[in-house]
Amino acid sequence: MDREFEEETTVGLSLKVWLRLVKYFKGMKREIIRALIVILFATVGGAAYPLFIRYAVNNFIIPETT
Repeated sequence: MDREFEEETTVGLSLKVWLRLVKYFKGMKREIIRALIVILFATVGGAAYPLFIRYAVNNFIIPETT
């Protein structure tokens, strides 16, 4: 086996990169907040969807009350 595939490399996170990103995104505060709200609603909707399906199956499909 080649030696290059056996070596495992880890790359650390540099604080300088994050500070530069914070400075860059500082002017986009409103857009970032909007994006986070959309992500939050999408996550809640994605998590709630199976619960709604389970409720519909248990209460409408199984008792044959559609």
